[in-house]
Amino acid sequence: MKKLFFKTGVLLLVAVIINQLIFSFIKLPFSWGNFYGKEQCLEKNAAQYNTVLMGSSRVFRQINPEYFDSLNQNINSTHTFNFGIDAMTIPELHYEFENILRIKNLHAKYILVELCDVDTFDAVNLHTLRKKYYYSTSTYFTSLKSLWQSAYPVYRKVAGSMAHTINWMECVLHFNSLNEVMPFKQNQQHSHVVCGNFFVPLQNNDTTLNFVLQGKTTNPHLELLKHTDQLNVLHRNTQEIFRTTESVGKLNETYSTIAKQMIDEGKEFGVTVIFVLPPKLEETHYRNVIPVFKSLPAENRIDIGDPYNYPQFYELRYAYDLGHVNVEGARLYTQAMSSTFLQLTQSK
Repeated sequence: MKKLFFKTGVLLLVAVIINQLIFSFIKLPFSWGNFYGKEQCLEKNAAQYNTVLMGSSRVFRQINPEYFDSLNQNINSTHTFNFGIDAMTIPELHYEFENILRIKNLHAKYILVELCDVDTFDAVNLHTLRKKYYYSTSTYFTSLKSLWQSAYPVYRKVAGSMAHTINWMECVLHFNSLNEVMPFKQNQQHSHVVCGNFFVPLQNNDTTLNFVLQGKTTNPHLELLKHTDQLNVLHRNTQEIFRTTESVGKLNETYSTIAKQMIDEGKEFGVTVIFVLPPKLEETHYRNVIPVFKSLPAENRIDIGDPYNYPQFYELRYAYDLGHVNVEGARLYTQAMSSTFLQLTQSK
């Protein structure tokens, strides 16, 4: 039995070494496992932009860069690229951010970053390329620390830690990696992306794949219309959180350190990094990010999450679902981003 374990261990070690050697010769674009088209277009047209928007669907689906630039034109002219990606969390965002800073010919003046949530790592994301392309041992330990310092309940932290651990082991062993890399390399040679402003607002008739309902397609807006009271409850709960900010939660030191590191990294490249506190987050999400937001320098943050200042985002006519605005709401969202951005940059 001992010999069997020994031989198995040796084989695993050899497999790891061989995989590490193979992948040391494979060069991949930094965003190859996600929205690679955005990287292609930003690199191809880098000299055109001086501002980059980063974050989740709240950026991708809710900020129109062309409209944003038109509002800024006469005061602090911007030429903006929307690098928002659905379901972004802070470790993946940090990885993308560090690589965007190093894009050749990108002389960015501002990078506006949504305060995304910590990575709780739901089980449905296990074994997916999206969760592996940016992952490293450093990411693993940072994600665990950030998760355990978050406001999520213990069962969520345990489940997330197990998923993170499995994901890390697959990354270290390069499990199934060749089967994921080779199709990308083949498609990369023939890929042709039409570059636009990458703003895709949420229409009230849009459908989406709901993993909770075992992969069934649903219409989030119709679901919201069945339970409009949820929007009012969210608004009241958010007001309560902002009314009692002193007891909102403990500071996530790991997340705060990452955010401050991003600010410092930006300075090295002559970039001002501005973190954005968005509206319509879940209670736990706010408890995770508000203390981080308050820990950052005032000149590196803008707040459009305060429900007292922005009650319009909780109105049904501007809502797509409980957490996002629709096309009409996106126009207001972009206006709010521009207004707070100009106030901050003109006050310096």
